[in-house]
Amino acid sequence: MKTAEQIVESLLERIRNMSERPLMYARTAQELDGLLWHFTRLWAEIIERDRDFFDALAAVSAEVGCGSDDFSNFFASTNPVAPDSAVRVFVLEQWAKITARLDIPFKREASVTKPSQ
Repeated sequence: MKTAEQIVESLLERIRNMSERPLMYARTAQELDGLLWHFTRLWAEIIERDRDFFDALAAVSAEVGCGSDDFSNFFASTNPVAPDSAVRVFVLEQWAKITARLDIPFKREASVTKPSQ
């Protein structure tokens, strides 16, 4: 059985992988947003940083003005003609801010900004 430390490291690896190769994990920006929420939330729960997670999420949500809406829905509703690739970039930018507040390394490849994705 894995230790708590191994589980935490596995979650961090998945979070980093999602930031670097989002299309490998999710077909849409909304799916990616949900996965990042759940994986980051689970990480925070395991290491007892729930409050930090919700504080970081609230701060970034307030910063962009999305209220209780998730990042993908907020961006898509305020930019109705934006392609999913643009929504995905916005989602990754917001999660990069959240993970930075939580001291989680979050790397995003430049390739996710290509319109073909």
